[in-house]
Amino acid sequence: MRDFLKKVKFISLILILLEIIGSVVLFLLYYYNVSNIDETLEPIILVYILLGFIILDGLFLVFIFYKIQKSRYINDLTIENLFGENIKGSFNFAKLGIAVVNEKQEIIWTNEVLNEKGINILDENILDIFPLLRGFESDDSQEIKIKYKDKSYAVSYLKKSNVYFFKDTTDYDNLHTYSIEQSIVLGLIMIDNYNDLKSDDDQSSDIMASVRMKILEYFKQYGVLLRKYSNDSYYAICNRESLMKMQDNGFEILDEVKSLEVENELTPTLSIGFAYDFPNVLKLNEMVSNAVGIAISRGGDQVVVSKYGSELAFYGGRSESVEKQNKVHVRLKADGLLSLLKNAKNVYIMGHKDTDLDAIGSCFGVLAICKRINVPAKIVYDNKLADRNTRVAITTSFTKQEASEIFITPKEAMNKITSKTMLVCCDFHRPSLAISKPLLDSIDKVLLIDHHRRSEEFLDNLIFNHLDSSASSASELVAELIKYASINPPITIPSTYATLMLAGIFLDTNFYKSPVCGIRTFEASMTLKQFGADNLRADEFLKDDYEEHLLISKIISSIKTPYLGVVYCVADDDMIIDSDTLSKAANECESMKGVNASFVIGRIEDKKVKISARSDGSINVQILCEKLGGGGHFNMAAVQFDTKDLKEVEQKLLDCLRDYLDEARAKVDNKEN
Repeated sequence: MRDFLKKVKFISLILILLEIIGSVVLFLLYYYNVSNIDETLEPIILVYILLGFIILDGLFLVFIFYKIQKSRYINDLTIENLFGENIKGSFNFAKLGIAVVNEKQEIIWTNEVLNEKGINILDENILDIFPLLRGFESDDSQEIKIKYKDKSYAVSYLKKSNVYFFKDTTDYDNLHTYSIEQSIVLGLIMIDNYNDLKSDDDQSSDIMASVRMKILEYFKQYGVLLRKYSNDSYYAICNRESLMKMQDNGFEILDEVKSLEVENELTPTLSIGFAYDFPNVLKLNEMVSNAVGIAISRGGDQVVVSKYGSELAFYGGRSESVEKQNKVHVRLKADGLLSLLKNAKNVYIMGHKDTDLDAIGSCFGVLAICKRINVPAKIVYDNKLADRNTRVAITTSFTKQEASEIFITPKEAMNKITSKTMLVCCDFHRPSLAISKPLLDSIDKVLLIDHHRRSEEFLDNLIFNHLDSSASSASELVAELIKYASINPPITIPSTYATLMLAGIFLDTNFYKSPVCGIRTFEASMTLKQFGADNLRADEFLKDDYEEHLLISKIISSIKTPYLGVVYCVADDDMIIDSDTLSKAANECESMKGVNASFVIGRIEDKKVKISARSDGSINVQILCEKLGGGGHFNMAAVQFDTKDLKEVEQKLLDCLRDYLDEARAKVDNKEN
């Protein structure tokens, strides 16, 4: 129809021009009496000519009208042939809109349903109006959802007949959206340091009352039903709409509770878990328990939202973990570990890839435990997967004979696995970081000792889990287990092992300068000294040689400051650098005055780039590294990329800082003097 109308317009324009030109020429000939034309053409003849023009125009209009009517009649016949004689009533009853298009996807006919809904699109290209319908070009068997004038439509396409069907699904979609918004959400709110805040004095009572009031007021405004679960926790029930509002709000309850700081600088914090998007409440209860467990294991002061089938979402986590483990708890953990290891036929002890001195030191501590209870044990170690300092420490501390009795390669370990083999994982909890993933997958009984904040990726088949993010290092945790184990005679640590463990503490605390250091760290160090740890030798393991010192200085010379208090460095593109060198460079940057967080980027393999991150405690670098795909601790974290493009990694870091730096900053309350 559109093409026909274009032709009509063109012919009409030509006829009008011809008539005008003919009239003007005739007028001029007559006016100037060219060749005595006034004698040849009498006025009556001019009238006849004008009448002829009018008749011709009339005939042309009749012809056009006839063609238009015929075209519409043909279209009506086509629709009837396609759908039958009585289909119109059925379509109207079902409120099914129909649009017929030509080969160019131009709409040549629409039924009354579309017209009644205000979809007046006749003679338009349907793909220009609804671009989403281009999906039918690849698959016309699907159904495509579109929106038009606040209405929802499910559109299907009959390609052979060039017909589009529009089904109004607005009511259904609104009902579906409402049912999703009203779906049940379970939550669990726990006061992290309830036992520390609980006291008989009036001040502590006032603080606890204020904490509870904040919790009740905050969740009440979002329509959340709270029920006291125990002295330190509440059970929560709400709908998904309320949860989305709290997520948009960023769960400000975390900061509101932290503002209630006690005079002795003990700050109350919350660990909160929510679970949704599953119809079974028992499963939701399991999900919310796991979510709040993860929040606690990551140091508390955060919310973990668990949506079934999706990755966990983390909010908060801007406070450093607080030392909260008491000696009774450590003793129970130590005794549980001993009872499990006694039932093993053989034990393998494994650290993470790029094994550092804390990972290997904690492995030696577990090896000392196994020797005390006479359980065969070996450390899974690959010299190629260890950092430079670890390789030097192992080479200088043990002879080849001693090393062969202590260590085993992943391949050899795979050949000696039995049903009673146990695997102790030290200083990591993410399966992807294991020295040997096949070995990890082949052993059913896995034990964990780690100090990093828990990430979503976590070990399976755990029969023992000692993950404490408030500890400074894995070596500290193992030293505590050895000290408080209820076994007589007590466990002893060879001085060589103790020195390596002390070096691990030195490494992860940056020689006790890290904010993560606490009384437990010094007590663990004292325990290791009692077993003959040589602090001079431990310090020697961590010293830079001349070439490394120059390299670190060169890396730091590229320092940049994208944000106040945040710096980053990028190593030369043509250099492959040890992971521990990147860590040392990050420590060096972070030790500068005014630097709150530092990031060092370098290539550790030909096609592998690493970012090593450090913080003074005011910025949670673990959050930032997690956003990039890594993880770690509050003030020490890292992430690796399978690429060789340093510029690409640098841009990813800058994008991450732009989007998440504010979220990662720990809020420091202003204190009145």
